[in-house]
Formats: sequence, structure tokens, C-alpha cells
Amino acid sequence: MKSYYLHPRWVYESYSHNKDLLFAFETIIYLTRFSPAVISGVRVNTGQLLIRTKELARRCNMTHSQMRTCLKRFTLDGGITTEQIGKKGLLITVLPPFVTGEKEKQT
Repeated sequence: MKSYYLHPRWVYESYSHNKDLLFAFETIIYLTRFSPAVISGVRVNTGQLLIRTKELARRCNMTHSQMRTCLKRFTLDGGITTEQIGKKGLLITVLPPFVTGEKEKQT
């Protein structure tokens, strides 16, 4: 399948100083589903990803703790939410700031 995605300029500008953050962001966006599916008995909707943290870290060539740090940063920036689904993995939902470029102004 041939496809592409765009990411907001603010994401690149925010994470370009840290190659691990930028690569983790790119990997999460790349692996995110663009159509609903049932994976390991869990419904994964459009814009979500079900993966074990260790597997995501392996794909990004990082340690498990580095990946957890990246996920915390993305959560604090409002780009993703995470939910542990037992032993099946981590359900990551990509939120509009990461896909549309619209970031809420901090007051």
C-alpha cells in the first residue's frame, strides 16, 4: 500500500532537538491504524495503536525507560493518551494536536 502522512510544523520544531523524541513520534504515527480492527480481542479504532511498550522501544532502537519517557512527554504535550490493556499492551490514541497541527494556546 502506498500512502503518506503529514505532521504539524510545531511537532518538528518541538522535537527536532532530540532525535529520539522525533523518531518515536514518527514511529507512533506510522504504526497508528487508519481503519478500525480487532487485535487480540481488543477493538482498535482509527487513530489508535495497540502495542507493547517494549516492542515500540525495540522498533525505535531505544531502551524501555527511554520509550516511557517519550510517551510521558507526548502525553504532557497533549498529543496522545495511553491506556494499559492488561498483558495485551498499551493502547495509544493519537489526538488532534499531533495530526491536525492545532495546538491549544496555554493561558
